[in-house]
Amino acid sequence: MGSPRRHRFTRVHCLVLPPSVLFAVTAQAQVISAQSAATLSPADFRGSTRLQYGLTQPQTYQGAILGGARINSDQQAVIAADGGFTASTNPSFWSQTAGNAFQLSYTASTQTLTMRVLRPSGAQQFSISDIVDLTGAGGLNLDFTALNLSTFGGIQLTSAGQTVALGPNGLPWSGTDLANSTLTGWNLGADWRMTGSVLLLAGGDAVPRLQTDILQPGLAYQLSHVSGDPRQQVYNYGIISDMVVSDTDFLQSTFGGTDGIIEADISSAAAVTFDIASNQQYSGSITDLTTSLVASEYRGTASLVKRGVGTLTLTEASTYSGDTTIADGALAISSSDQLGAGEIIFGDGSGVGTPILAVDLGGGTDTLTRDVRADNADVTLDIAPGTLTVEGTIFDVGTNDVVKLGAGTLVLNLAGSYGGTLDVQEGTVAVGGTGAVGDAGIRIGAASVRFDIDFASSTGQDLAVVGDALVFSDTGRTLEWNTAITSSASDSLEVRGLTMNFNGDASALLGGLDINDTEFTMEGRTIGSSVTARGGSFLNATGVINGNLGIDDATLIASGGDPSRAGTLNVNGNLSLAAAATLQANVFLSESAPDQRESDRVVVTGSAAMNGALVAVRNSDLAPGVLVPGAGVTKTWRLISSPGAGTGEFTSAMLLLFDPGTGDTEALTLAVNGSVNYGTARITTVFDATGATISVTGLDVPPDELFQTPCGTVTGEEINELYDRLRLVQAVGNTDASDIASRFLLLVQPEELPASYAATQQRNPYATPSVVMDSNFMAGQTAMLRLMQMRDGAIGSAAVKAADASGGQAPQVQEGFGAPLNGPTPDEGARAWTRGYGFWENVDGDPCTDCGYDASIGAALVGMDWAVDSGGIIGGFAGLGPGQITMDTAYGSQYENVTTVMAGIYGSWVPAGGGSYISGFGMGGYNDINRTRNVEIETISLNRTAISSNDAWSLSFGGEAGLNLKVNDETTLQPYVGVAWAQYWGGSYNEDGAESLNLQVDSQSANEWQPTVGTRLLQEFKIGSDILTPFIGAGFVAQIPVGAGWTPTYTSDFNLGEPTKMASSPEDRYGANFQAGIEFATIKGVTAYIAFDGAAMTDKQRYGGQVGLLVPF
Repeated sequence: MGSPRRHRFTRVHCLVLPPSVLFAVTAQAQVISAQSAATLSPADFRGSTRLQYGLTQPQTYQGAILGGARINSDQQAVIAADGGFTASTNPSFWSQTAGNAFQLSYTASTQTLTMRVLRPSGAQQFSISDIVDLTGAGGLNLDFTALNLSTFGGIQLTSAGQTVALGPNGLPWSGTDLANSTLTGWNLGADWRMTGSVLLLAGGDAVPRLQTDILQPGLAYQLSHVSGDPRQQVYNYGIISDMVVSDTDFLQSTFGGTDGIIEADISSAAAVTFDIASNQQYSGSITDLTTSLVASEYRGTASLVKRGVGTLTLTEASTYSGDTTIADGALAISSSDQLGAGEIIFGDGSGVGTPILAVDLGGGTDTLTRDVRADNADVTLDIAPGTLTVEGTIFDVGTNDVVKLGAGTLVLNLAGSYGGTLDVQEGTVAVGGTGAVGDAGIRIGAASVRFDIDFASSTGQDLAVVGDALVFSDTGRTLEWNTAITSSASDSLEVRGLTMNFNGDASALLGGLDINDTEFTMEGRTIGSSVTARGGSFLNATGVINGNLGIDDATLIASGGDPSRAGTLNVNGNLSLAAAATLQANVFLSESAPDQRESDRVVVTGSAAMNGALVAVRNSDLAPGVLVPGAGVTKTWRLISSPGAGTGEFTSAMLLLFDPGTGDTEALTLAVNGSVNYGTARITTVFDATGATISVTGLDVPPDELFQTPCGTVTGEEINELYDRLRLVQAVGNTDASDIASRFLLLVQPEELPASYAATQQRNPYATPSVVMDSNFMAGQTAMLRLMQMRDGAIGSAAVKAADASGGQAPQVQEGFGAPLNGPTPDEGARAWTRGYGFWENVDGDPCTDCGYDASIGAALVGMDWAVDSGGIIGGFAGLGPGQITMDTAYGSQYENVTTVMAGIYGSWVPAGGGSYISGFGMGGYNDINRTRNVEIETISLNRTAISSNDAWSLSFGGEAGLNLKVNDETTLQPYVGVAWAQYWGGSYNEDGAESLNLQVDSQSANEWQPTVGTRLLQEFKIGSDILTPFIGAGFVAQIPVGAGWTPTYTSDFNLGEPTKMASSPEDRYGANFQAGIEFATIKGVTAYIAFDGAAMTDKQRYGGQVGLLVPF
């Protein structure tokens, strides 16, 4: 027969204080072995059994059960006396098969412990039992004797519904050096069963036997197992306070193997402590002890403790609920799943040891959602390439540091606080929570700190640079650094991707500051070494730089983030501005010395190499006043001061005018080392050995020079008067008015000035009254027009015509019928009518004063009249209609929407025979006016919109008299003369939306006369019973404004609050009007009417008409 199989083992050694228990093995376990390390007393035993096989012929099986004592070698007689059986010579069970079975079982209800032996055929050979009280028993000691060749195997224990294999998956194992085991912690007072088999080798062991001792819990122990898959399971029942695994427990040499690793899973109700002095790898998992194999009082929560200076590497996931404590040495993981759910505790409170959590994610990412506690030890994390995020709260017992080692990235999304320093020695630390930075600040070696949150340093949180360090953000975070920054001369600091407001002390930063893609602001602080700005950075600083200052592709502003006053940056070294650099300076109108205006300034003690772009910014809110000085006066800004060592020149220069109230911006391109004229200003730049300056000199135009403008020919003297006015506004106006005046002075050429200035004033104030009164005149004319009406049964010529028509004959117009328009009508009854009118008119005007306009307006009218004795008619009417007035100029426009409500009376009289007529009207109206005025002066980038509204009332009277002269029966010539008068009262209004250009306009009172004289020609056509009358007419018309109220007074901030009114007056207009239309009168008395009505007058044209329908009742 072959020799017993050997297996590789790894041993776990647990040092405990009695009473203590540890238990191991699951149904998948291969081998678990334990040897008692304590002296056993009789009280430790609850029962003992022995199964023994003889080698004599015939072969004999023997068994025994002894309660309350251990079966010793001197109790052989007991075994013989308790029975067995004898087999024939060389029976079949001598073969190496598992057919020779045995079973040891306990029935708790009867307290019966039974041993059975089975033959290979499965038949029971014998069974013996005893009454034994195993209540409280929890240990099972297996003792194999004289098994050098024959072996036991397939031993399994079934309890609480679970089966646990005590051998290597059925393979023989009892012939090895690990034959004996003490298994403790079982609930052996309940039902259980142990089964197995023996593989006998003929001529082998003299006395092969298996003894089982049932013990009290509380023995010391050692545990061992073989390697392989599936792994073993170790149960730590928690009766002990700790389970300790040392370096020797990772060795297999004790068992004839080589050094190896632990592969057993550990379920524990208490701490599992690894005390490691070298480097070991644990390939099992640690879980809470929750198995139903053990009594509930033995279950509990596991935790992990790492002691010793060595490194313990975990390779498997664990689910224990307790804390992970690293008292000393390193605990290495490759996944956050390998740690428990509790806190990660660094140190054990003793202050001794250097605990490290080492994480190797293989270049990947992971998140460790755990609180972190520093227990009198630094929190050291060694992160290999990859990114580990730690989320939770940090708790500090002492003033400990958080130390980052390794080339990987550590993201600290931590709340809480700790007393020490964030010490970043390698790789990158990302600050994702306020608890990531210690109370003592940050120390950075040749490493980087990334800010994923906005952060402000507090007292004591200094930044110590001990290598070439980087502080940066990938998300443009704001860093308020209010404390010190230090470094040696060999250690530099780069800040990148940040908005950094530096309010601390960097006088001890000696190795250089590199500002890259960062908006860096410093007000009145000191940097102890050279500074470089690049990557699109903005360096906005006042104070001192004790070194050189280099601006590459970046912007330098010497304001310190406060643009409301002039700032100074002192460079105690050389200033170098590269070709891609920009020097931006805020300029002011206050003076530090006569004719020396204040501005941001860079003062250099060494050389100043000028290049790139120069931008001077005037903010009208922060620098109000006179930007353009008077004629012949020069004002200068000095932007760079150099002690005679300035070189080069800027490649471009610009003066930027900015109005923050409106957002208006105007950029003036300046000559490089030269002058350029803008309006009334000559602007000169000088770049020389003393630095850089910008000067502004005031100009005038020759008084006798003539300028052709949209307002006509204007003299230089008139232009200078406007310039003087604008200088006054620039000097004493409010901020917005002053800024607009400055832009006029700088940007508007003399030829454009009159019309541009006029755009800031009131537009044609005569347009609205004129349009409203024209509307009233046409409304009255439309209402008082006397239409022809025929009725059945009417007297006179109308009756004759009706009778003829009813007899099938064409109506005959007889002398005395009168004219179809403004002629006789039936002298009884009433008539209702609806009429409407509308017109469009265009008025030319001076673009600088009473600018022209277009208007369209109309209304729908309804009315009723009654016939009175002797040919008279009287009636009343009401109307409603919209209108719009549009004024367009070279520099803006104005729109007015007018809604008119009107009511009036009218009347007419035609004497007997119809040879003449007289008519008249009187009416009043209410007008709602909504106004939008746009000021659009592109030259100075001025685009403002003013909104206003007001009410207006009107009153109109008018009349017309004429003759109806019969040319023949069908033709009438109608000469006429008329006159109308109207009064308009417009309410005051205040504009809104245009800042200093808003107008405050007083009320307006205007009246006008409109005389007319002309003639109409009417031609009648008979169409069955009806009459169609086309007509045409022409005449003279005049519009004569009267009174001084036409021109209202207005003010504005831009006009310095001074009352202003237009210099011109509304003009008289004379011209001709034209009429053409058709009237259709039916025999039923219904009459329809449509007509064109137009006029051509001085600088004014009007096109419109009327329409109407009359119904008798």
